[in-house]
Amino acid sequence: MVAFFRLITIFGVYRRTMSFTSTRWVISNLSYGLVILFYLMGTCGWGMDILESWQNGKLWETKRGQSWYGERASNLDSNSQRISAQNNVTFCSIKFGEILLQWKKKNSAKGEAGTTEEQLHKVECTIYNRGDDGDKDEKEFYELFTSCQRMLGERLKTKKKRSFASQNAAKIKTEAWRWESPQGTVVLVAGFSIEGHKAKRMEYIRLLLLRDRHAIRDGDPSDKTTSHLRDSVACDSDGTVWIKGIPMVDQGSKGYCVPASVARMFAYYGMTSVDMHTLAAICNSDSSDGTSLHSMQNALKKISGHFNITLKTVAEYWHKRGEQLEKYDKYAKKRKLPPRKCQDPWIMEVDPKAWSDFCASNKMNVQGWLQKIRTYIDRGIPILWSVAASQMYCHEDTSIRGGAHMRLIIGYNVKLGTIIFSDSWGEWATKRVMNINNAYAITDCIYVLCPW
Repeated sequence: MVAFFRLITIFGVYRRTMSFTSTRWVISNLSYGLVILFYLMGTCGWGMDILESWQNGKLWETKRGQSWYGERASNLDSNSQRISAQNNVTFCSIKFGEILLQWKKKNSAKGEAGTTEEQLHKVECTIYNRGDDGDKDEKEFYELFTSCQRMLGERLKTKKKRSFASQNAAKIKTEAWRWESPQGTVVLVAGFSIEGHKAKRMEYIRLLLLRDRHAIRDGDPSDKTTSHLRDSVACDSDGTVWIKGIPMVDQGSKGYCVPASVARMFAYYGMTSVDMHTLAAICNSDSSDGTSLHSMQNALKKISGHFNITLKTVAEYWHKRGEQLEKYDKYAKKRKLPPRKCQDPWIMEVDPKAWSDFCASNKMNVQGWLQKIRTYIDRGIPILWSVAASQMYCHEDTSIRGGAHMRLIIGYNVKLGTIIFSDSWGEWATKRVMNINNAYAITDCIYVLCPW
């Protein structure tokens, strides 16, 4: 409607300035038509219906780095990209929240042995997710899901089938339908959390466009043997040992650090269908407040058997925080450092350098912590790292301003005295470095998820 009134305004301006001589009248009207055309391209977006692009095959011709109808994809890692909420790509007039693009290497034709090319393998479009769009009641949710099914059936003109991607994961239920054709496979998935036999909360609706139906088969973590995991461990010339090839999941502005970190580990083990939003529902995560560690641990225990994954608590320090702070008070007093501003052990308003020096003073504890990390990293197993991320630590890590946070430890360097970690914030946060003493000082607990 706004665009319509703007066009009327443009027309009025042209009417007032238009010459009545025939030649200039023709030129003015041609100019007017071009203005309208370019205006519509700019205002409404020269967009596409993604299903039409999939049907005519143009979708799979997309090259990496190519603009998606005015929208630039940001890299998550070497195999995936993310397009945030936008208006230019739709499905039957339904706008998407975000679009994930997955790429994979394809062997070149014969005669070009040894070369590879990247091709678009899978497109995942979010129609609805609770974290970004807020809650929907069950009736509204299923009306949208049913409407999407109907439109897909009308457009694809093939019968839908129950998808083998459907699965039960602890308290998450999914309903998935697929449509197959020579162009590939389309899958529509709805997820909701349950309590007993009653639906509790509507979680997400997604549209998946695939080159072939095998792209939706979930990997079995038991297929990742210990030798395969060790193959992922790299050693740089400076002595840095780190795990390569861990997929990136971008939590965006949501407080989903726990489900995003766990989803990255699951994807690393080949469990690509267990994504961040599914885990957010299992962990009972709030998009603004985040996830409690107790909820995360309890939820992961429930699903570990189902997914053939074992959750191990490697070390916990948060329950000793009060005792640590009492010792710190004596340490600070002896060195004439400012006392704590608050006696609450969960509000750690202390001098950051003094706290780090205090924790590092017990070298056996620091070295024992590092040895635990090395044990798993050397085997190719990333570590879930829960940190106390209050302002006291901003002398080194200015990306965190308060509360608790979860990230992955993916490597270490004994010679340089550093650990390598990764946050779920996009490509720029894939591989980061922190001093070992500072890292130990902010640790609440560390966990691993082992695929055996």
